[in-house]
Amino acid sequence: QSAVTALVVNYCTYDLTRMAVWSLHGHYPELPIHIVDNGSPDGSGAYLRQLADSLPPVSLTQNSGNRHHGPAMDQMARQVNTPYFLTFDSDAILYRPGIVEMLYQALDKHQYAAGHQMLMDQAGFKTTDPDGIPYVHPFCALFRTDAYQALPPFEKHGSPCLRNEWTAQKAGWQLEACPVKAYVYHPWQGTVSQTGHQLGWRSKLR
Repeated sequence: QSAVTALVVNYCTYDLTRMAVWSLHGHYPELPIHIVDNGSPDGSGAYLRQLADSLPPVSLTQNSGNRHHGPAMDQMARQVNTPYFLTFDSDAILYRPGIVEMLYQALDKHQYAAGHQMLMDQAGFKTTDPDGIPYVHPFCALFRTDAYQALPPFEKHGSPCLRNEWTAQKAGWQLEACPVKAYVYHPWQGTVSQTGHQLGWRSKLR
């Protein structure tokens, strides 16, 4: 049984989500992949149902409306029954194997999350300030499930994991920087390019 469940959020990005899921499944055919469709009005949820039905490790939850990316990740993270979960953006493509093993090995008893790391300010902007908040970006990152469920949830925010990871670090957990981009192509052109952040004033916080 897998120790990891992959989580993918879809909102009006069926073509991208399908490629993301197939890239994961192609390199890790036994990896459980859970998709949540955020009430996509373009009908992509029906296509994703067909995809899930055709791939046994893939499951699908269909929300009646758009909960947005952070809350949808939280929704799935609180339902997984594996010790770890892998967040994977709908516009990400895994082009070679090895990343799950690398991230898994990075999480020892002190590490909470592993992935592409950057520094953020308290508002969620990327910064070069050495006193910035270390932030593992969820386009492809591995999290410890039991620790996550005791922390603040991922949020509707341009940096949805910021409060969660900041609280984890203040509680003594560590983040591990890993060379995710050596395995994953991520053009940053998913849901935002299709629909915008839809965050109101929080769209400024990125």
